[in-house]
Parts: sequence; C-alpha cells; structure tokens
Amino acid sequence: MRKLIVTAGFLTAIIAILAVLATGNSRTVEAEGISVDENGKLVLPQAGQTFLAFMTGGQEVPPVVTDTTGLAVVLVNDDSSEASFALKVNDGKAVIVSHIHCAAAGMDGPAVAFLSGEVPGGHNVNGWWIINAALTDANIVNTACGNNLKELAIEMASGNAYVNVHTVANPGGEVRGQFFALPTTVESDITSFNLENLTVSAGATVNWTNQALLPHTTTSGVPGAPSGEWDSGLLAWTQDFSQTFDTSGVFPYFCTIHQWMTGTVTVTG
Repeated sequence: MRKLIVTAGFLTAIIAILAVLATGNSRTVEAEGISVDENGKLVLPQAGQTFLAFMTGGQEVPPVVTDTTGLAVVLVNDDSSEASFALKVNDGKAVIVSHIHCAAAGMDGPAVAFLSGEVPGGHNVNGWWIINAALTDANIVNTACGNNLKELAIEMASGNAYVNVHTVANPGGEVRGQFFALPTTVESDITSFNLENLTVSAGATVNWTNQALLPHTTTSGVPGAPSGEWDSGLLAWTQDFSQTFDTSGVFPYFCTIHQWMTGTVTVTG
C-alpha cells in the first residue's frame, strides 16, 4: 500500500475542510465505497488511493471571480482497474459539464475524462451533484495523462491533474481544483512532555516518534487503566512506534512513565 507521510496537523486540517465542504445534504447515499451520512458528511473508506480536489474560481487560468466552490473525490481501487467518484458543487449557476484535465497548477490542459455528461444550457447545482459513478480505462478520452486509469492516478498523485467545472458564464471553467492524494500515514512527534490529539480516517496508520531526550510510551487507555489495544513500550530518543486504526471511535492514550501526558486518536469513517 502506498503511503504519503504528512504532519498530523495537516491531516486534521484536511478533514476539517472536508467536513465544512461536505455538509448541507440530509440524505444518505451509498456508492461504490463512497457514502454520504445522514448529516450530509462525506464518508471515505481507506481502499486503494483516495484523491481530493478543492475547487475555487481563483485556481482557474486566468482566475475567475465567483461564489461557486466545489469538492471532487476519486477513490481508485487497489489494482487501478476502476475508480469511483463523488462531485459536489456549491452555488453553481448554469453548470454545463465537468472533466478531469491534465496539467500542473497554473497551467491549462486538455480534458482527459468526463465526470459528468454535457447539459446544453446548463443547470443549477447546489450540493452533491454526482455520487454514484465509476471511471475505468474506457473513460479515458485523451492520453495526455496516460493511456489508462493507473497512469492517470500517478499523474494525480504528482499534482499534474485537476478537476474543472464549466458553466455558461465561464465555459472555459468556473471553478477548478488540483488533485492530491489523501495521506494514509500520519506522523506524530512526541516532544518534551506532549502527546497530540489526532484525527485520522479509518485504515490510517499513526507513527509516533520520540523527539525528546527522556523515554516515553504511547499506550492505549487512560492512566491507571490501559486498554490493551496498543503499547509501544519504552521509546528512547528517535525511536518510533506505529499503530493502524481500522475501527472508528475515540481512543485515549497516555505515557506510562509520565501519566499526565495524555492524548486521543479520533478515527472517522
């Protein structure tokens, strides 16, 4: 499984932004591993590679002044033979069509796959536009980002692909967002006498590294009542320990040596 390592704070920020953009729809929809819960929040399982794109007018070339925003999610399966996707457009006026395009940020590129069929004259969209749809090699209409879905996923991970939503007012693109891969490994440093409160998606791995001169532990549970789910044992300076979280919930943890050091891992999805 490919893993992209980022700071815990960055992943927490991504999830916070995702929660903001994904609210406002009261229905529940299941679609190819992507779902929307009863509060309208997007639920992303960890399967294969997950790519996100947050769309704004400012990312268009040239920039577009608009109140429209959007979110695209592409979930590529383990062998890259198929991807499912969800597309949300907020305050979209006379939306015509949406594509995946091939180009780096700040550059225009050709459409390589359709995310929606073209609607002559456009229609207004405010919320989840598409959530039950699939991409395969057959959907590749231009080979600028590769001949198949696997090659397209590589370009998406490299920041060389973007999603574009076109409207009647801006046929060249109303809002655009560059794809990036959702990280599945979170790095958390133990510094001095501090354990972080972390938020991760189900299936993610947290890797703690002791950056303090004194030894510490990361142990599940609360002081005086370890839960037995994980225990790193003593971690000396620069030593690390990893734990994968497959079940959603809130998991407290602490240092058995310095029991005032506590934190939580909140697992979503």
